[in-house]
Amino acid sequence: AIERLRAHSTNLKEGEDVTRIRQVAGKLLGIHAILSISLSKNNEGMILAQEAVELGNLSSGIEAETLGHLAWGQAHNRIGQFLEARPHFMQAIQLTNDGQSELSELLIDCEWLAYLWMGAGSRMLGNYARAEKEMTQSLTLCRSLGKTRGELSVLVNLADLEFEIGGFA
Repeated sequence: AIERLRAHSTNLKEGEDVTRIRQVAGKLLGIHAILSISLSKNNEGMILAQEAVELGNLSSGIEAETLGHLAWGQAHNRIGQFLEARPHFMQAIQLTNDGQSELSELLIDCEWLAYLWMGAGSRMLGNYARAEKEMTQSLTLCRSLGKTRGELSVLVNLADLEFEIGGFA
């Protein structure tokens, strides 16, 4: 689908149609990146994430750019580059805050996921206080938005964190 959109967009003149096609293609690339990373195809996911960010920038596609940064950060986290991941998660959060007027379900999920993944990176770096703060921010978002699946995911991560630091002793 992405390749067809790319091919179609090369035949169009600049304008609304090209912008919309870039936005959709960028969003699809972001989704593809996240799926690739979930399958441990981290290098592929990182390349797709970069493309999603670029298309998002070109087309003012906040969802594509946000998804791209989330995926890019996830790829860095998965390969142990926790410090490199952080700016991407922060950018995803910033974009969701900038896009409050067009906040979609996708952007809402990107925000709580960015806090959760950022917390996971902080945990891996041994900064447990920061990890707890970031994961708690994710939990607060999930609870305020009725994101039960997200809430459960964050609670599992917080429990693991507490166990790791000896909070259950």
